[in-house]
Amino acid sequence: MFLGAVLTGVVLGLAFDAYRTLFWPRCKRRRLTRAGFALDISFWFVMTPIIFGLLVIANLAQLRNYVYIGIAAGMGGYLRLASPAVSRALEWTIERIRGCWSLLTTQRGRT
Repeated sequence: MFLGAVLTGVVLGLAFDAYRTLFWPRCKRRRLTRAGFALDISFWFVMTPIIFGLLVIANLAQLRNYVYIGIAAGMGGYLRLASPAVSRALEWTIERIRGCWSLLTTQRGRT
């Protein structure tokens, strides 16, 4: 059961990395704008049922103290250990997709 909570935290951390890589601006300080606020709220509206579903599968949605500790440990461990590598891989993938998209959408050779 504790392992399920830890894995839920890892999934939450991975989703947060994907969200941060896709939607946060490239600047070091993120400005809190209305669009940013709406994206943050949307992220949590999407993640809440996913987390709840994972907790139902892992321990029949019993919220005990070890569940909170497990989620925090899983997300904290993921963000500390794996997040830098995953973020770089996601950024690399996004840049490759953008490059392929620009190649497909540019009109070469037309006069």
